[in-house]
Amino acid sequence: ALGRIGDTRAVKPLQEAQNDHNKKVVEESTKSLLILNEKIGILFNKLDAGIKQINNEIVTHKPENGYSYFTPKRNFLRVYRDYYLIDLWLYIGNEKIEGVKKVKSKPLQGRLRLVDEIELSNTLKIVSKSYNLMKQDEN
Repeated sequence: ALGRIGDTRAVKPLQEAQNDHNKKVVEESTKSLLILNEKIGILFNKLDAGIKQINNEIVTHKPENGYSYFTPKRNFLRVYRDYYLIDLWLYIGNEKIEGVKKVKSKPLQGRLRLVDEIELSNTLKIVSKSYNLMKQDEN
């Protein structure tokens, strides 16, 4: 059932199995969800380290429900971690960035989901672009 990290087709049945009457089904689904959560935790740590390598000026804050990354002056990225994915909300200004979905309610922001280590390199390139756009718009 685990397949690729972030395979939502696997996660939904595992979450639904948490309500099963069979104790063994609940135990196995719990175990699988914990494995997914651990793998996403490792992926998040790699993402976090990569973000901090973009520029040594980047400051991280940990509010209750995610992580915020700042240029010295402004927030350019928020990251939220779930069992099976990492959700990134980033500053895109007026740019159209491939792989980033514009947020209608916040016209200068975009949204990107990271579910697999294969996507990490491209995600870090997009985050770097977001950081540079924010720095450019600050001036």
